[in-house]
Amino acid sequence: MPEQAEKCLEVRGLGAGYGSLQVLWDFDLEIGAEESVVVLGPNGAGKSTLLKTLLGLLPARTGSISFFGRRIEGLRTSQRVRAGIAYMSEVGIFPELSVEENLLMGGYGLPRARLRRRIDELCQLFPEVARTRRGPAWKLSGGQRKMVGVAKALVADPRLLVLDEPSAGLSPVYVSSVVEALARTRREAGPALLVVEQNMKFLAVAERVYVIEGGRLRFQGTVPELEADDSLRRAYFGLQGA
Repeated sequence: MPEQAEKCLEVRGLGAGYGSLQVLWDFDLEIGAEESVVVLGPNGAGKSTLLKTLLGLLPARTGSISFFGRRIEGLRTSQRVRAGIAYMSEVGIFPELSVEENLLMGGYGLPRARLRRRIDELCQLFPEVARTRRGPAWKLSGGQRKMVGVAKALVADPRLLVLDEPSAGLSPVYVSSVVEALARTRREAGPALLVVEQNMKFLAVAERVYVIEGGRLRFQGTVPELEADDSLRRAYFGLQGA
């Protein structure tokens, strides 16, 4: 990220763990105010620990987290959400509610007129959400649930949208649909985006990539730079072009 660009999220020397187990070591991360970043890593790499620490679900042992210049590592999760960080988990929605009720939950606390207007805007952005808006969420397919989950996270018009493995449980067709939905979100002047993933398809929305392995930062750079790294190309892109 260019030095002069406004920083949405700045993480320096972040360390975290559980009890006597240290999982995340001296991790650095930057996201610009209008940037899409993907954190790539295999199972057990420390991705979940990174997210929990960024969201305040797990305390940072070392380092700092700044959100638009404000230190937030001491804030509760609810305070980070109010500051403008939205999170979509692997589950993403409340299946016992209707799609409409899920969207309303995403904007809890907003003035009613603004909330309705925002939901209408998102239904225009996500036609799949509009088609299922009046129906029960438990009837949705996996891909539809992800779409509703993204829309629900966007209702409050956050400054940073954080997605935890949006490909989880999806067929390749639906993975492509979710990637396209995120690309549309970014084109519509959406929030800064942080996607934590294993699936390489999400690199299509990445302006920069971080690779985490063993709880440590293994790589940071652009997608072409990742492809040019021989060992990472073999690990993440297979042996094509080797």
